[in-house]
Amino acid sequence: MSITHRAAKAAAVATLALAATVGVATAPAHAAPYLSMSTHIEMHPVPGAPLVVDVHGFHQPDQQTINIDGVVTLSQTAAQDSIDSGYTIALRYWGDDPSSDDLLYGPVQPRTAFAAADGLHFQHYVTLPHFLLDEDNSTFDNVDEIYVGARFIDPNGKEVSKVESNHIEQVL
Repeated sequence: MSITHRAAKAAAVATLALAATVGVATAPAHAAPYLSMSTHIEMHPVPGAPLVVDVHGFHQPDQQTINIDGVVTLSQTAAQDSIDSGYTIALRYWGDDPSSDDLLYGPVQPRTAFAAADGLHFQHYVTLPHFLLDEDNSTFDNVDEIYVGARFIDPNGKEVSKVESNHIEQVL
C-alpha cells in the first residue's frame, strides 16, 4: 500500500470518527420509553371559602385546592431537550371509587414544567368545588377519594410513560 493511499485511508477514518462523534454529541437527548415518573398530590380547603352541607348533612368547604408535583427522571439535558422538542405532560384528576373511577377534571397540562438535575419537573394546582369532588354521592360512602394520573407524551401524541399519584381520602 502506498504512503499516499495510507494517508488517505487514515484521513478517511479520522473524518468518519469525527463525524460519528459530532453526530452523537448533537443527537437529541430524547426520553427513553418506560421512564421512572413520580407524583404527589395534596388537598387543602380554600381559606375563607363558604361551607356547604353535603348529602350526609356535614358541613364541608365549598372548594378544595389540589396541588400536584411530579418528576420524570431524566438527565437535565434530556429533560430540557424534551421540553424544547414538544414533549408534554397530561394530567387527569380522578375520583377513586370501588366500581369505577370518575374523571373529575382534565386532561390539562401542568402550569409549570422545568428541567433540573434530576429530571423534568412539573407542577399544577386546581381549585375544585365540593360537589365535583363528592362525585359518588352515596349515603354508604362517607369518604371522598382523589388521585391524579400523569402521562408523559411525545410530540406525536404517543404515551412514553405514565404514573398515578398517591390517593387522598377525605372523610366527610
